[in-house]
Amino acid sequence: MSYFKLPGGRLRPGESDHDGLLRKLDTNLAPDDAKLKPDWRIGPCVATYWRPGFDNMMYPYKPAHIERPKEVRKLYVIQMPEKSYLSVPSNYKLIAVPLFELHDHVQRYGPVIAQVPTMLSRLDFVMAEGIKDDEDMDAEGVKVEEKGMVLS
Repeated sequence: MSYFKLPGGRLRPGESDHDGLLRKLDTNLAPDDAKLKPDWRIGPCVATYWRPGFDNMMYPYKPAHIERPKEVRKLYVIQMPEKSYLSVPSNYKLIAVPLFELHDHVQRYGPVIAQVPTMLSRLDFVMAEGIKDDEDMDAEGVKVEEKGMVLS
C-alpha cells in the first residue's frame, strides 16, 4: 500500500505560518542550487485541522471542550511558476494527481488529501493569458479570487 503525504512539518518557536511553510517547502522540495529554487507564492489557508489528544483522529473544527489542542494542521494554496525544478529525497516519489482523482478516494489518499478538491471548491481559479504582471495577477498571468476578493 502506498503512503501519500503533503509537504510540511513543525514550526520553530516564534516562527509564523508563512515563514515556516516557506522553510519546509525549500527544505523538502527545492533543489540545492539557489538559481533553481522556485518562487513559492503562498495563497490562502483552505483548511485547518485539530488533534485534541494523542489519538490519530484529526477534526476540521476545534472541539469545544479542548483549550489547547496537541496539534494544529493548516493547508494552504501554493502558486507555483509555470516552469520550475523540484527535488525530493530518494526514498520519496513526487507524483501529480488530478483533482478529480483525489475526490472521494479516502482509501487510497487518506482523509485529508481526499478532501483537497472540496476545500478548493470555494476558490475561483481564473487563467488569463497575455496579461502583464499587475496587482491583480501574478507573473504567470494567473488571477485567484475568493468570493469577489483578489488574493495575492
